[in-house]
Amino acid sequence: MNDALQTLESILRQHQLHVTKPRRTVFAALYDQPLRYIGELIRATTPSIDRVSVYRTVELFERLGIVRVIPVGWKHKIELSDTFNKHHHHATCRQCGRVIDLPENHTLERLIASIAAEYHIHNPSHVLEIQGICTHCAQTKKS
Repeated sequence: MNDALQTLESILRQHQLHVTKPRRTVFAALYDQPLRYIGELIRATTPSIDRVSVYRTVELFERLGIVRVIPVGWKHKIELSDTFNKHHHHATCRQCGRVIDLPENHTLERLIASIAAEYHIHNPSHVLEIQGICTHCAQTKKS
């Protein structure tokens, strides 16, 4: 976490921004659990900081490339960017919102790298979103 916090501080200072308690608190909450709904993030950071500070910090972090905001239906999940987090994929249940971490897939990563090379895209990154119904919800529906 110390290296990640130093990287965060470096990014903020490059943009002439202060390292504040709300920024550290939001970052620490995301570092502990890399993928959160905004409501979960608010609950994880209060009463330490207020709700408005969480929203403003997430908005700032998104502009600076520190986090990605991933739309999931009408909700949004927040995750640290690849700078702080090992890249991973996940699937989301459309019914209950459960997030399932998917194992690393070397075939998919090679395919993406190949497509990027074909179109002369340097330093590619991507977001893979798989949506469906999780096993629990599918079994509940059958009952």
